Amino acid sequence: MTWLVLRTTGFLVLGLLTLATALGIAGPGFREPRVRLLSITVHRTAAVLGTLLLLAHVTAAVLDAWVVVSLPAVFLPGASAWEPLWIGLGALAFDAVLLLSITSTLRRRFVNLWWNVHIISYAAFALSWLHAVGIGSDVSDPIMLWLAGCSAVAIAGSILIRLRRRDAPVGVGLPPSARTRELVSR
Repeated sequence: MTWLVLRTTGFLVLGLLTLATALGIAGPGFREPRVRLLSITVHRTAAVLGTLLLLAHVTAAVLDAWVVVSLPAVFLPGASAWEPLWIGLGALAFDAVLLLSITSTLRRRFVNLWWNVHIISYAAFALSWLHAVGIGSDVSDPIMLWLAGCSAVAIAGSILIRLRRRDAPVGVGLPPSARTRELVSR
């Protein structure tokens, strides 16, 4: 049973964090206020749901009798005896997501801290993606390969959207909360 939870949450986490990351990257490229607000809402919702499912994924990994991931290995790269490279990449990604979650809950009080820490979301996504494509029984599964490919294409597409609009003057240099208020008030 834990293997099924581990596998299912892994797929869902990759999908949700791909959506959250893609919208986080592309979101500032959307200039129409309603579209921008929708992208922010979906970005935050996908990030929260992805983080909650990530907690379920990690819990299932610790509880699973076959995988054997110790509690220290959840947080410390290299602490796992089973698949130390791939579990280590997952541990780094998990640590980054925890840091992102903590600073996101404090973003209204510490906008600049949140803004500066949020840059690690790129690394968190890349580490999560590598963990997903490198570990477990689904590595060669066509569904996993399709999901990983779609994930990579979504991120590449969001980067193109962001680069296409990087010269747009709206909100440049403002912290995210101020930029959002400016866009929504138009």
